[in-house]
Amino acid sequence: MVRPRVQIAVVALAVGALSWLWGRTDWPARALIRGHLGDVAATALVYAVVGLTTRWRPRRCAIAALTIAAAIEVAQLIHGRPGGTARELVVGAHFDPLDLIAYVIGVAVAAGYDHRRRRHGP
Repeated sequence: MVRPRVQIAVVALAVGALSWLWGRTDWPARALIRGHLGDVAATALVYAVVGLTTRWRPRRCAIAALTIAAAIEVAQLIHGRPGGTARELVVGAHFDPLDLIAYVIGVAVAAGYDHRRRRHGP
């Protein structure tokens, strides 16, 4: 059986890749999908990586993931210069307070799934 945090990482990578590709098109809701759904997926991925590299319970993983995400957003606020595609994918392009909501949603979904699977099994 695949561990919940591995499942979270795989789904987060897939959703992140799809949101990035969607953002490179002229399809409807491009900014919403690329910007906010990508942030949800990114923080879910951070949650999964923290969980896979530590033996922490979901609450501690969630706090770590949110701290990392918030630090990146503050860095965008302080050093909000345009960068290349790699920088934009890793750190983002600019500060957006709505990103903080997306981060909370991503971590909440990941932690909720992880907690439920740990408590109730498959």
